[in-house]
Amino acid sequence: SKDSQEQSFDRLKFVVTPKDLLKRWWKHLCTTFGLPEDIKSDALQILNSSSTATGRSPAVTVASVIYWVCKKHGVPITQHELADEFGVTEVSIRNFIKQLKNINSRKSLADQSQG
Repeated sequence: SKDSQEQSFDRLKFVVTPKDLLKRWWKHLCTTFGLPEDIKSDALQILNSSSTATGRSPAVTVASVIYWVCKKHGVPITQHELADEFGVTEVSIRNFIKQLKNINSRKSLADQSQG
């Protein structure tokens, strides 16, 4: 049930990093959603960014990053599907995506000013 899923993610929150969670769940996510392997490598690249995961639960972070990367690659997946899968809310995913967009736009501006 969703409640037990949320409880299990709450317990994991303190011991599992978003990268660990992605690696542990990757095969399941591939089977469930048919995600291509390049989604994982791009998601890990984002998760390696030091500022990406600050202050968020690993489940929200991973669900949001997967959604973000899937959209960039044109892979059909919904916030609702990922929210259900990870036991988080769609609002949490949307809020985190706003944060990702802000980080991404700041990074683009910094890259342009260095070039």
